[in-house]
Amino acid sequence: MLVLWVSPGGSLRFGVCFVDCSIAAFKLAEFDDDANQSNLRTLLAHNYPVQLLYEKGALSAPSMALVSTMLSAVSKEALLPKRQFLSAETTLTTLCNDNYFGAHLDDWPATVRQMLASPDAAIPAPSECHRLCLSSLGAVLWYLKHCLVDVDTVSMRRFSVYIPPYIASKEIGKGAKNGMEAEAFWEGKHMVLDGVALSNLHIVPSLSVSGSSSASSSFAASSSRMNNANFSLYNTVNRCQTPFGKRLLRQWISAPICDQKSLLGRQKSVEWLFSDERRPNLTKMIDLLRKIPDLERLFQRIHTIGLKYRMDSGNGHPDSRANLFEADKYNKRKIKDLLIVLDGLEDTRKLMLLFKEINSQGESKASPLLNECLSAHYKEMVEDLAFFKGAFDRENAFERGVILPRRGVDSEYDGTCREIEQCKEQLEAYLGWASKKLKCTPKFVGTGRNSHQLEIPESACHNLTDDFQFTSQRKGYKRYTTNNLQKLVDKLNDAETNCATISAEVTRRVFADLDVRKDKWSSIVHQIATFDCLMALSLYAQSSPHKMCFPEFVFEFDKPFVEIQRGFHPSLADLKSASAGSFNYIPNSCALGCGSNTAHTMLLTGPNMGGKSTLMRQVAILVALAHIGSMVPADSMRLTPVDRIFCRIGASDRLSAGQSTFFVELSETNTILSQATRHSLVLIDELGRGTSTHDGTAIACAVLKHIVRSIGCRTLFSTHYHSLCNFVATDPRIALAHMSCMVENADLADPTMESITFLYTLAEGMCDKSYGFYTAKMAGLNTELIRHASQASNLLCNKNGMEERP
Repeated sequence: MLVLWVSPGGSLRFGVCFVDCSIAAFKLAEFDDDANQSNLRTLLAHNYPVQLLYEKGALSAPSMALVSTMLSAVSKEALLPKRQFLSAETTLTTLCNDNYFGAHLDDWPATVRQMLASPDAAIPAPSECHRLCLSSLGAVLWYLKHCLVDVDTVSMRRFSVYIPPYIASKEIGKGAKNGMEAEAFWEGKHMVLDGVALSNLHIVPSLSVSGSSSASSSFAASSSRMNNANFSLYNTVNRCQTPFGKRLLRQWISAPICDQKSLLGRQKSVEWLFSDERRPNLTKMIDLLRKIPDLERLFQRIHTIGLKYRMDSGNGHPDSRANLFEADKYNKRKIKDLLIVLDGLEDTRKLMLLFKEINSQGESKASPLLNECLSAHYKEMVEDLAFFKGAFDRENAFERGVILPRRGVDSEYDGTCREIEQCKEQLEAYLGWASKKLKCTPKFVGTGRNSHQLEIPESACHNLTDDFQFTSQRKGYKRYTTNNLQKLVDKLNDAETNCATISAEVTRRVFADLDVRKDKWSSIVHQIATFDCLMALSLYAQSSPHKMCFPEFVFEFDKPFVEIQRGFHPSLADLKSASAGSFNYIPNSCALGCGSNTAHTMLLTGPNMGGKSTLMRQVAILVALAHIGSMVPADSMRLTPVDRIFCRIGASDRLSAGQSTFFVELSETNTILSQATRHSLVLIDELGRGTSTHDGTAIACAVLKHIVRSIGCRTLFSTHYHSLCNFVATDPRIALAHMSCMVENADLADPTMESITFLYTLAEGMCDKSYGFYTAKMAGLNTELIRHASQASNLLCNKNGMEERP
């Protein structure tokens, strides 16, 4: 769920709160944005919601258009100001409720306390820079309360701050100005992949249909999303076995790391798992990982069941007064969830133990990161699991749908059990007294309210006194009770009723006892998720049909560069290799700012369909893959860290936002020019094609020169404007390159006789033509039409004195 509020002032400022109810995780954000709403686009791309709440009348027309475009399939609901969309002050007052955080601010989550004007004040007040996000949190509270799950989620106290990647990356630029050392410069930093880059590079599966002007059926849209998912980098490297591992891997890929220590730690971990010495044992570890359920979500269920709030009639929750028709079935399901959690934690313990055994066998020892993932909290986990294993009988609990703890686990329950035992002993003593008095062998019969009636043979009834009251009879026997006996029976019934009441409370307390340890369990789950991701990267490298290498990172400021020898596009190369056809993916080498190419910008030309866009995407994908600590499909790769990848590739309009194709091109280009740094990687594909040739060439030339002169970042700039190559041919900071091809019958006057074989290899220099007529021929255009077009092209070129030909 995502809640969005826009500042009513002139500046564009957003307050955001999004919550994953399945794991009760809240994230709060408040940030300024540019006219293109880049930060909001990135936030929506990283955290795609299933429901959107916003204040009625608060969203501007551009913001509403953006939401309608990016979240076209998402349920949206407008909330009334103040009544439903609470103010920041009302939100904080609401959080003081004992069912949420309570009145003592010291007990509040640190994330929320930091948003207060004065954390030490008796009455909480919002700080000015967090009013919007706290108000968004208020809207979430209102909606969750409306759904009766507010206490369940808020009481988990899982609150964190979301900082848009671009805002976080600004600190890198500040560090550079202050002359920081390389390690400190990149410490804790992440690469920025905005919504445009995530979509155009197919980093993660697309979750929505783009709001383009072309109409398509729902089936076609679904097929397109499936193809994009299969082609995405996430799908290519995802070998995770656990649901929480898959969620963490998506975070890794959406925000790759730039920190030197973290990168080297991941690389060493993957290298240790990748080694031949470890491969025979990987299967055992994978099998254990597969058994571990989604503990992250199950912890939320355990927390909910363990809450006393739901059972307290004073809170008015429906659970406190509900009489369920199939209560036994629901209770057994709760017990089953508890047993699944305990089994999952036991499998986690076995995984840690197996890792310890494997690590002790080989000569090379595991990296500190792996040791941290699979060794921390092990002793505490063993103790806790031993406690719960001995706390109750698993089979009995599942069969009855209630937990009956063993003696010594719960003192209150033990007391009721002793009381029942004492009552039964008193009844047995009374039965012995009756046997002596009546000189026979009576016995207790009956059930329910009529239990413990004395059944006496008729032959012994002459010994009865007036104290015995007749109740019923059967052939040869009569049944009696007495006042003293009835008191003992009532005492036993009261004890059993009290025990049944306490048993339900004891069951809740066992869940609550497990929930008390949730911080420790959550830490263990995060560590296992990290190990699962590292294992996935190792399995990806092992399964790749291409040569794999570890990228070499050079952490220095002066000379940003990237050098790739015989690299493959990870997703495309793997898809081609898995295809039944005779596809051969051609590897390519590329260097920017180093080696034989000291220029940091490459101006790329070549025939249509010759592989220009694929090469550009390949470089960007390999850079992103390198920054998550993975091996890459290449002979070798060297680079300095990249703070952000900009991607101006593809052509589409934004119909719902009222933006044309060319406007979208220029908006994305403006983002590059205003936000790129010298440590960025920029991809610009055929800029200017959305307008006239002269205007497009002029804009492309101006943008290219600005990037080279003012920014100086690594850039791949493709174009079909061959005159652009002539304008910059003498600039040593720009290298001319093209995608090579072999042309036959190029000298013939008839363009339809021309034949081209695409070589898909990067070569130095400029390509003399784009061979557009051959592409028209491949597309099936009428040959006569192509001839007329060729003649018209020659006339235009001769008239304008242009040397280039299509």
